[in-house]
Amino acid sequence: IAVGDAVIVESDRGPGFARVVRLREGDALPEAPRAVHDQKSQGNGQKPAAKAEEAKRAEAKKNAEEAKKAADEAKKQAAEAKKQAAEEAKAKKADADAKRKADAEAANEKKKAAAEETARKRQEAADAKKAAAEEAKRKKDEEAARKKAEADAKVAAAEAKSKKPTVSDEDLDKILQKHDAKKNAATGGGEESSEAGLSQQQVSAIGEKAKKKVANCYLLNADDPVEDTIKVQVLVNASGQIERATVLGKHGANKAMAQCIADEVKKLVFPTGSGASKKYTLPFRVGG
Repeated sequence: IAVGDAVIVESDRGPGFARVVRLREGDALPEAPRAVHDQKSQGNGQKPAAKAEEAKRAEAKKNAEEAKKAADEAKKQAAEAKKQAAEEAKAKKADADAKRKADAEAANEKKKAAAEETARKRQEAADAKKAAAEEAKRKKDEEAARKKAEADAKVAAAEAKSKKPTVSDEDLDKILQKHDAKKNAATGGGEESSEAGLSQQQVSAIGEKAKKKVANCYLLNADDPVEDTIKVQVLVNASGQIERATVLGKHGANKAMAQCIADEVKKLVFPTGSGASKKYTLPFRVGG
């Protein structure tokens, strides 16, 4: 084999023809096909054989190109299939991710709704409890106000019932002077005997010291003050102190009036004496 000779070679595209461009020492090369030797030895006189060989090479080249094209197509289809599989996997993953996200959002919404419902019920319970407490307080305040009003009304009624006009000393003097004039006109200014010890004139003189207080007790406690005479029986001991004072007659039935008069009369002091305690009756003209 010399430089420029045609040789058959194997490649990744399949068998084909090539020309020798250089030689090197080493292992012996395989012998070229006889057709090549014949073409080389015969020269231009072997054209039909060369054409046949050229056709063969063209066919082999075509086959190699078709094989390569088929391999490329198969490779392309494999790449497309791989790409499609990757896209399908990606789409499935995206769908799965979207579903997980949707499920998570639905769970969160459900949880949020449950929390809001619980909060709403708690608020309603708190509002109801507050309203009940306010209603109870309102009723309690109303009851307290009602009781206070009743108590105030009772106090006002008692004050109105017990409240009487205060009689001045000047008015009392005028009333008592009027009574004294009537008394003197009726008795002619003479003396009357008392039950024992002192004369009636002496007893009346002692009673004069309390006549203003007694008249005031009558005017303050009488339901319908009129001109009247109040008789008070006293028990006087030997030292002149009044041990007991009792309002006689109808005026003694008025407990407030009787107590007021008795308290004032007990302040009187009689002359000292001897022996047992003595009873005297003190008349007081009141009213009018």
